[in-house]
Amino acid sequence: MTPGDDLTLTMKIVKDAPNELPKDTPADVACAVLGLLNKDQQKRLRPAEAYEMTHVSSIARLSRLAQMVKARAHGLHRHPSDGWRFARL
Repeated sequence: MTPGDDLTLTMKIVKDAPNELPKDTPADVACAVLGLLNKDQQKRLRPAEAYEMTHVSSIARLSRLAQMVKARAHGLHRHPSDGWRFARL
């Protein structure tokens, strides 16, 4: 890389919008990444804020997944209107 390439890359980072994230990126992760890359320093997320945003929701996702696995192991399934029910045979 030549010195001119460094300047070009720096200007691209400073001026251009970031590329789109993959479609399967979880919403909380996408929000954190775009918040960290915000060009407006006043609106830009701090790393600790981004971590908190994604860490809390990741724990919630894992907790829901663990509940589903445990319930299914006991023959339960999630009913949309009122929660867990035993699966009908």
